[in-house]
Amino acid sequence: MYAKKQYVKVLSEAWDELGTKDWQHVAGRSGLRLEQDRILLDSLGQTLSIAPEDRQIYEPDGRPVRRIFQIVLLHQLLQDTGAEPSGQDMPIHTFHDLMLYHNTIKWRVLDILSGAYGTRPELLETIGARMGGEPRGMGDASVQLRPMPRVRWIAVIHAEDEEFPAEAQVMFDQNATAIMHPEDMVVLSELLAHRLANMANSEAGFSGEWHDANDEES
Repeated sequence: MYAKKQYVKVLSEAWDELGTKDWQHVAGRSGLRLEQDRILLDSLGQTLSIAPEDRQIYEPDGRPVRRIFQIVLLHQLLQDTGAEPSGQDMPIHTFHDLMLYHNTIKWRVLDILSGAYGTRPELLETIGARMGGEPRGMGDASVQLRPMPRVRWIAVIHAEDEEFPAEAQVMFDQNATAIMHPEDMVVLSELLAHRLANMANSEAGFSGEWHDANDEES
């Protein structure tokens, strides 16, 4: 996991490594679009603009994307081998490379989602649709989001009842580790879980902001 004080260093290293790559090859392999001096990346229902000359990724309104999300996006471009998705989805905690992150995933991802949607699962698909998501017909509610063109992220909610508490699952394609670094799968899941929870818990949550109490950037 990335400490906030390391964001600038990690981000700079990612830009340095991408600077040695052929952007046309990277774009073709990762499902990006080239347009003049910009590389366009479809993410969560909107189009982000990658500007290598600025070493920056921009929101549609021109604001820079949050550093931590930029790190995940750039790492995915570097990690992507071009392998085809398997079409089989796996819970995130069952990936061999993520066994050591089991508690982190539970506390920072699954508990956040079940707390936000466990008593109101119907909201998940409604709010997910605002992020370009589609229902998956799993559990009491589920949504599939595409944070990157070749990355499918699925959240599933099992609502609480008289006998059992609410539970959440997060799933990736079985071949996800050929497309993303395992640690970035956890970071991405935390970001998306908090965004979905913020949107569920507040009408102001659909402002596009991704802030939570543990993620203020200086």
